[in-house]
Amino acid sequence: MNLIKAENSSFKRGLLKNQLYCHSERSEESVAYATSRINREILRLTTQDDIVKTFFNGLKFVFLFLLILMTISFFDLKKAKAIVLPSQTVVINEVEYDPPQSGTDSAYEWFELYNKSLGDIPLDGWTITDNSQTDEIPSFNLKSKNFLVIAASEDGFKINFTDLPGNFIDMGESIGGGLSNTGDHLILKDQDGNIIDQISWGNDKSVLDPAISKYLEGHSIERKPVGIDTNSSTDFIDQPNPTPGSGIPQSVILQNPRIDNASIILEWSKADSESFAGYEIYLSEKSGEIGHITDYLDGVKNNFYQIDNLDTGLSYFLTIRNYNLDGNYSDSNQVSATLPIIYSKSIIINEVLPHPENGANNEFIELYNSGDEEVDLSDWFLDDAEGDSTPFKIPDKLLDFPGWTARILPGEYKVFYRYQTGIALNDSGGDTARLLFPDGKMAYAVTYKDYATLGFSCIRGSTDICSWTTTPTAGEVNIISLPKIDDPVLETEPVINTIPIEISTGDYQNYLDKLVKIRGKVISTSGNTFYLDDGSGVIKVYIQEKTGIVKPEMHRNDIFEIIGVVDLYGQTWRILPRTLNDIALIEKAPVVTKTATAKKTVVKKVVSKAVTAVKSPLISKAVAAASTSPPAENNDKNNTLSQLIKTSIGLAILFLVFLIIKILHQPKVKSIGGHFGDDET
Repeated sequence: MNLIKAENSSFKRGLLKNQLYCHSERSEESVAYATSRINREILRLTTQDDIVKTFFNGLKFVFLFLLILMTISFFDLKKAKAIVLPSQTVVINEVEYDPPQSGTDSAYEWFELYNKSLGDIPLDGWTITDNSQTDEIPSFNLKSKNFLVIAASEDGFKINFTDLPGNFIDMGESIGGGLSNTGDHLILKDQDGNIIDQISWGNDKSVLDPAISKYLEGHSIERKPVGIDTNSSTDFIDQPNPTPGSGIPQSVILQNPRIDNASIILEWSKADSESFAGYEIYLSEKSGEIGHITDYLDGVKNNFYQIDNLDTGLSYFLTIRNYNLDGNYSDSNQVSATLPIIYSKSIIINEVLPHPENGANNEFIELYNSGDEEVDLSDWFLDDAEGDSTPFKIPDKLLDFPGWTARILPGEYKVFYRYQTGIALNDSGGDTARLLFPDGKMAYAVTYKDYATLGFSCIRGSTDICSWTTTPTAGEVNIISLPKIDDPVLETEPVINTIPIEISTGDYQNYLDKLVKIRGKVISTSGNTFYLDDGSGVIKVYIQEKTGIVKPEMHRNDIFEIIGVVDLYGQTWRILPRTLNDIALIEKAPVVTKTATAKKTVVKKVVSKAVTAVKSPLISKAVAAASTSPPAENNDKNNTLSQLIKTSIGLAILFLVFLIIKILHQPKVKSIGGHFGDDET
């Protein structure tokens, strides 16, 4: 009898049991065989039934999980709109640490918080710490732009203030261990231990250095304007009439100043509701002091001012005092600016004497002030070529020379001798005299080449290469006295060869002062210099400015042929072309076109391996959903919520895939086919 296909597995199991009963009267062997096959079929149907149940139970769990997440996310979004992150949104705005009571006054102390953000902030789990202990602040929801007064005790507070502020908390006994009048600090932390705000006063510099000044008893320290927080003691003023539950409004708020050389540029914003008669600009060299008035601006349209001709290298503190039409005034916040030191560029090296006739100690370097202002050379440096002598730091005074000063007047010369500086200038091989700013940067330099003739000085020219004169003039106007024609300095050896000698690029040392011809590949090029190599060695080719040669365009591996004179400059060998015709391009370097074939092949292989590894499309989609980062949004809260939802959906899909894989890997049971028992019935 054929197995009847039924829709319901329980109905199928019933049919199988009936079949088993019908075959019970057959032979033992037939019954055993039929029983075995029927039991296996019942097991298969039962397993399928369990799998289906597991699958649908899993689906129920997934949908329930997603529903819970969506509900939580919805309420979190509504909550996020009302709560902002606390960091830098709540400040300690006012503190009365020394009430007017004599003796122990901790029961009368209080401090004030101000929420300067645009959202409400719950203070659950927040703490306040002084120099002796930490207290937890009672739970309170501090609304935007609201104050909260936290007092040691309500009874003590009422003795000095008749009315309680709208937002008030009683700590029960004291704030911390009782605030010290001589010096203490307050540190406000959120529920996670993050520091939200902190201040210190008196002799306590653990938070602010300098700390907020100690004021008279009965006074408070208060931020001016309300909520200003630059992490500086200048944010606070002495408040002789404490104002718990309210703050000092600000009519003018200074922005961070800009610096332009020796000038400070001020900009500010002002309250539209205020009536202004004008401003006074105050400048001080000490923090917290208003200083002296620099200017008065009449009218209400000004919000920009520039202070010029200030001394560089100093710090300045600036305040704006604004007057209203009634004659009353209020001060802005104080800002600071430090002007960097600007060194004069009018000091030049005017003359050097490397090889004096009266002994090496009389070598000198002469400076000249070409500007129209006096310059202080203290802490400047004199030196020769880098790596030779030890730099000489110019002192304010020279003990062996009474009346000598480092200040140099406009048009004045100042001479420094070797016996003063210890700087030894080379007699041969050339050298460079350098003047350095106090920060080590180059102020001025002159160079002379080759041999320094006895008694000749080198005077400043139009370039950094000085010119020789036979008349040194230490401390006086230069005298240009050209050497006679028979003087050694102007002697030039005749060119031995008129036809250039062809040499290899590495064979230059055997042809000093000879006219040669070389050919090689360009190794590198920069400015008026380039290097050639034919395989035997690298040679430097230098184009002198006096030749008027404009270096032709060249690239690495171009082949050039050069005709020039072999020259030794210091320790550097080089070839000096004479005219543009001495530089010839023989062959341009081939242009190499790079292809991305190899890169594409690698990418294809990587992609292929990745696709092979992820066999299941569902797994691929789930991984993508779980790992995809949402695009940046203007609203951080919506961005976080979006990422949470996407991640949750991705995890749910992963769970669903896991169920499917589990189902697919269930052990398979062979299904029954044919007839039960004998072939014939």
